[in-house]
Formats: sequence, C-alpha cells, structure tokens
Amino acid sequence: MVSFTGRPPLLGRRYFSTPLPLDLSDGELLADQETLTRAVQALDEHGWNKNGELLSATLTRARVQIAVIKDEMLEIALENTSKVSINSLLEVKARAERTVDQFPQSLIYRTEDLSDPDADIEIIYARILVRLEHLQNLFFAERLLLRLGRVDDSRLLVISFEMVTLTLVFWTHQDRFAGVRRDFEWLLMAYAAPGGGILCLELLRPTFHGTHPDCPKLSRSAIIQKLSLLIGFLDWVRPPAPNADLCADCKAVIQGVLDHNLNAPIAGGGALETLDWEFPMQLDFNFDLLDTFDWLRAE
Repeated sequence: MVSFTGRPPLLGRRYFSTPLPLDLSDGELLADQETLTRAVQALDEHGWNKNGELLSATLTRARVQIAVIKDEMLEIALENTSKVSINSLLEVKARAERTVDQFPQSLIYRTEDLSDPDADIEIIYARILVRLEHLQNLFFAERLLLRLGRVDDSRLLVISFEMVTLTLVFWTHQDRFAGVRRDFEWLLMAYAAPGGGILCLELLRPTFHGTHPDCPKLSRSAIIQKLSLLIGFLDWVRPPAPNADLCADCKAVIQGVLDHNLNAPIAGGGALETLDWEFPMQLDFNFDLLDTFDWLRAE
C-alpha cells in the first residue's frame, strides 16, 4: 500500500520482531516435537527445504525478506531528514541481490514454465510475483540512485523492460491466469505502468542503438511491441474500477509516444522536445518513485 499511497507504513521493519517462518510444511509444523526437530535440522543453511517443494511457508519466507528490503528503501525515499549516501544505497541494493540469489529453485520463474500446459498455474503465479517484487526493489534503488546524482548506467531501463515484460504475461495468458484476474489491476499499476514510463522515455531520448549491450532481448522494436501490448492491458481497466482514470491517462501518454515515434521518428533522439502535448500532463501517481512520467512536465 505504501507504494500506491506514498504514505509511511503503519508498522515498519524496526518494530517487527517476529522471526522469518522456516520453510516447513503444515504437516511438519503440526507434528510431534521429534518430527518437527528433524524437519528443522533438514533445512539448508539459509532456512529453505531441500526437497524442491514450493510450500506456503516458502512463499511467505521469500516475500517477507523482499518486503524488509523494500521497507528500508521506502524509508529512504519518504524520510526528508535522511542523509543516505550512494554507497549505503548500493549496499542495500547488493543485499537485495544476495537475498534473491539464496532463494531455492522452486521460487525461480523461467519463461519456459508457461510452455507446459499441465504446469500448476498457482506456482507460476507465485514465482512471477516474487520476481516482480524483487524487480521493484531494484527499480526503487535505481530511481533513488539517480535522485542522488549517480550517473545513469541503463540499469533502470533493463529492469523496467523486464517488469513490463513479466506483467504482460498476465495479459497474454489471461485465460490461464483467470483465477487471479482480480489482481490484474494492481499488478498493472505497481509494475507495468511505472516501467512503461521509462520505456517511453527511452523511445523519446534513445540511450543505445540496435540491441542493448546488457540485455539481448531489449531493442527499440521490442520496446514498441511491449508498449503496444501494454496499451491493450491498460484499456482493459474500465470504470468503475479503481485507478481506471490513471490507466486511461497512462494509455493516452503511451499511445501518443508511439504515434509520435512511428509517424515522425527523429534520428539521434531529441523527440521529447518536439512531442505534441495533447494528452494528460499530470498523472496522479501518489508515490514519486512510481511516477516515471514526470518527463511530461517539461520545465
């Protein structure tokens, strides 16, 4: 909720004393003390089960670890008196990467997961959600680093491209994700729309040519394809749904950027200065780290 409202959390990590849940099954937790002790001893050094199962505790343990890091970043973003340095923020970002590197394979999403028609869609959904939450942490870190004056190394663009690509999986495979359709709207606004703002800016002010050196799948053509799909996803959200107006405004901006780029491409960038501003200038994002359309408000 903090990411949507821009308000501090009611209870932050500093007041949270409950330890992480161990990666145990419900049966093991409800068993006798001897069985429980053996199950705990069988976990690996990071507290994960070794049999490759994705249990409810597995998902909870992973999301709590990601949430603790997100809480730290949100504190930096929201606290006016914070004297955070670039080095300390880089340390938080590195800790986020190390945390996910320790996750078991059962939590890792792979693009080929959806190729299996018999795959458990709830497991795939959980894996995508974990990946998106981690990417949002990296997204916030990169936005904060740029705010502190760090030179842009295109990491934000690569992260944004993956966020949009992953969220669009729910749109392109909506028949398989019918059971979680109620989550589509907030997934769209939390991950795809902010990432879309960064992709739009890349089309208007290109930072690379051909294929991106750090991401072979990222190119101008790929960005246009993803944004075209994103327009359809945004159009799917209609009143009286929450954020329907914001989705409509985002759609109008992205559509305008695509029209401008495809109808009158300008070599070498500079397209932002010649853009026809006949669409919303103020998108109502309550949290500035998610407002990646701030370039609309030309100084």
